Amino acid sequence: MTAQAKAKYHHLCVVCLNAFDSTHPNAKYCSEPCRKVAEKYHYKCKCSICGKDFMYPTRSISSCPECRKALVKKICVVCQKEFSVPRHQVNHAKCCSDECRKNRYLLTCVSCDKQFRAPTANVRHCPECLKTQVVKVCTVCQTEYTVFKYQADQAKYCSKCKNTPKPFERPVYEKKCVVCNQVFTAYFSTAKFCSDECRNKPTKLVCRYCKKEFEVPFVRSKQRKYCSTRCTSRASAAYRKGQSPSKVWMEQQIRESIEDEVRLIVTKLIKDLKKTGNHLNGTAIDYWNVSFSESIKEQVKKRDGYACRICKKDTDLHVHHRIKRKNGGDHSMENLITLCGSCHRAVETGDLAHAIRKCTRNAFMHYHIPVAKLEEKLNKAEERAQTRADLKEIFRLIAEDEKEDALVLLDRLIERYEG
Repeated sequence: MTAQAKAKYHHLCVVCLNAFDSTHPNAKYCSEPCRKVAEKYHYKCKCSICGKDFMYPTRSISSCPECRKALVKKICVVCQKEFSVPRHQVNHAKCCSDECRKNRYLLTCVSCDKQFRAPTANVRHCPECLKTQVVKVCTVCQTEYTVFKYQADQAKYCSKCKNTPKPFERPVYEKKCVVCNQVFTAYFSTAKFCSDECRNKPTKLVCRYCKKEFEVPFVRSKQRKYCSTRCTSRASAAYRKGQSPSKVWMEQQIRESIEDEVRLIVTKLIKDLKKTGNHLNGTAIDYWNVSFSESIKEQVKKRDGYACRICKKDTDLHVHHRIKRKNGGDHSMENLITLCGSCHRAVETGDLAHAIRKCTRNAFMHYHIPVAKLEEKLNKAEERAQTRADLKEIFRLIAEDEKEDALVLLDRLIERYEG
């Protein structure tokens, strides 16, 4: 009664896995033999073959003692005989004895093409080739020497010439020239030209930007696309903006042709303003008092196609005298030209830079070409001209010892650039 009253806890033995009762709450073993087994075998393991749990001193074992003692029959891969091995070595055992283990793999000799057996699969030569010797001739001193058969393909020199320095043997390739189609020998497999003449032969290409022909060496013909760095930079700028380089080039050519034509006409008209025409007794005839009929104006406009000769505008047309009327310019057809109102006013000022700027702007507006870049370019040109004139004036004042006026002008120039 007292023993049953004290047995309050139920446990499971960690060794034999049997249930038992104990008065201690942390009891692990059911008996003294189980406790001794646990002291000897510290770790609980699981057999990978039968799946049973067992105790062992180390954790590195994967099979229980029963499976390690049990024998399993297998067939030898060499002699095809049955042999028995422990159960835990079933996956690794392939041969029945050491003799079969030495002759496990059937291989082919690289030198004599005979079949032989070897313990590993990485053997390349049979035992006969490893023992037999072959006579060869040294490539340097032309003497005979013996070498093993399996080394006959790589051996080139005898024992004396083996360690002596030898001349460099460069491989030679037969190639075909891509220019003249002649066969030549070269030391490089990538050679394409038989001589420098073929390499540097001039080749004509067409620039992808300005469409002009240019010459480059043949060796650079596949790399060059543009005739100059200017075309290259302009084409890359067009690609960055998502535009076609050829279209940008055409617009640039139109701009330049319009600018050149306007510059020539305006320069000639402003030079004619300073000329003198008909004289009478040493003085120029004033044609302001001579009538200027509408029929003459109509004839001039019809001759010029009812358009401004500078910007090609066909509205607000005026008739301009090349030589001023007060300087003797008559009303003849050679002295008259058709201009629009804006170009007429710009030419009458006599300022060449202002007239070119204004007339070019009118021409661009007539052809629907953006004028922002043109105005910026002309502004910079005027600024450079003004700066050049100011510097000349400063040097003149310094030469005449008027340093105060030179300093004032220099301060204004600095303020203009800083501002």
